[in-house]
Amino acid sequence: MLSTSLQEWRIGTGDEDEGIVMSVHVRPNVIDELPQTTLGEGPLWDSGRLHYVDIVTGKIHRHDFATQAHDVISTGEPVGFAVLDREGKVIAGIGNGGIYRLEFGSTHKELLAAPARDNPDNIANDGKCDRAGRLWAGTKNKSEKPPSTGSLARFDSSPQLTEVLYPVNVSNGIAWAPDNTKMYYNDSTDKIWRFDYDLNTGTATNRQVFVDLPFAGLPNDGACPDGMTIDATGLLYVAMWGGSRIDVYRDDYGRGIRVETIEVPTVLETSSVAFGGDDLRTLYITTAAMNLTPEQQNRYPDSGRIFAAERSVPGLPEARFDNQRLAPAE
Repeated sequence: MLSTSLQEWRIGTGDEDEGIVMSVHVRPNVIDELPQTTLGEGPLWDSGRLHYVDIVTGKIHRHDFATQAHDVISTGEPVGFAVLDREGKVIAGIGNGGIYRLEFGSTHKELLAAPARDNPDNIANDGKCDRAGRLWAGTKNKSEKPPSTGSLARFDSSPQLTEVLYPVNVSNGIAWAPDNTKMYYNDSTDKIWRFDYDLNTGTATNRQVFVDLPFAGLPNDGACPDGMTIDATGLLYVAMWGGSRIDVYRDDYGRGIRVETIEVPTVLETSSVAFGGDDLRTLYITTAAMNLTPEQQNRYPDSGRIFAAERSVPGLPEARFDNQRLAPAE
């Protein structure tokens, strides 16, 4: 259950229609029954259950809110993301970027594809399926310091990962427009990127800056874009790591205009977001409790908890991995 009631308030200067200022603020609530994570990431709603990972502890979580059943897979290695396949089994990026199939209630662990780059200094990070069932999976350098050695790769009908972007700093959030013609991507630097996207072939082209954070009128707090999702109208929800918030953007002919901020003041490291619930109107937010000073631990007491906020516009269902019906990408 949620620990506090939903809070909402409005501010504005009359320019809301231009996307110049934030129009609505919503205070998310801690989900009390979910355990605290060290580095929560990759929330995914499927079949009435919330799935998410705790990267550094190597655990994949699944929670059924109707029955309160909570299941965990312990991978024994860092796990960057977890999605489901057509049979409901888990497809996860583990270790330095290999793709594995696992099952809740089983110790079976099957390697499906080796990392795009077999670099022991890399670690699997965010990943997601497009609406054709094609998996996009990223990696990052463990140190998150130059030189960048991470990459973004695609896994479809081929027996191996196809590297699409290299080098990448910290491969992170991915989302596709409702009409599947655009792909949005975070490299956790100071920019959010947009690509033209062909769902039939899985090709991403014409990479352009969607949001240039230093010039977007954002707080100068050093926050960087992390995981993200999109709603049914095409609004992009971006977790800002180190910023205690989720920024919401609309696509104004290729330029990201911030129209809302969802503040999470009791957490510093907001890591990712996903829509869920029976009507896909609940926004789930993962957070982290990484490398916090004693002062920060006191200031951000809910670090590592999972939050929820109700929205008026629903999200879109997440696709399952389904390489059996995909044509090879060009």
